[in-house]
Amino acid sequence: GHELQYHSRLFFDVFRKCKQRGINRTVHCGDSFSMKGAGLLNTIHGLNPERIAYCVAAKMPKHILHRIFGRQLHLELTPKSNLMQFPHMYQQNGDDGDDDGEYDMKEFMQWLCRNSANFSISTDFPILMDCHGHLTYLNEVHRCQMEYQMSDWEIAQTVLNA
Repeated sequence: GHELQYHSRLFFDVFRKCKQRGINRTVHCGDSFSMKGAGLLNTIHGLNPERIAYCVAAKMPKHILHRIFGRQLHLELTPKSNLMQFPHMYQQNGDDGDDDGEYDMKEFMQWLCRNSANFSISTDFPILMDCHGHLTYLNEVHRCQMEYQMSDWEIAQTVLNA
């Protein structure tokens, strides 16, 4: 959820107990849209999850991606369905000095593929938000192929990663 509003330290003890008992731990993260990734860093280090359900719209900084790779965490990404929920995110300026207000999700997704990231594709609340049937898994995959130029092999790899 919104990791800056509800700090992950509130859940450190619960996640530690789950790990001790062998319970898998997935964290939904990225809704704070912190461009420096403060909430995400706290989540990675404090909760020690195995999977992170993350909206691509949150523009994850590359230094955080390297930490995720180092811990071999799995990213469950919602590349397009977040447009309905967080359209304002796509107009924010980035930390990279780019003043055009654009966030290049295509470059982000291609970076993940080029670096053999452990990620899968998912949808975000399709049952609650999708009254027209546009947020299906197959539509998300199709968008990844058409808009982000992901190959059949790259899509297949995300399915195996899931």
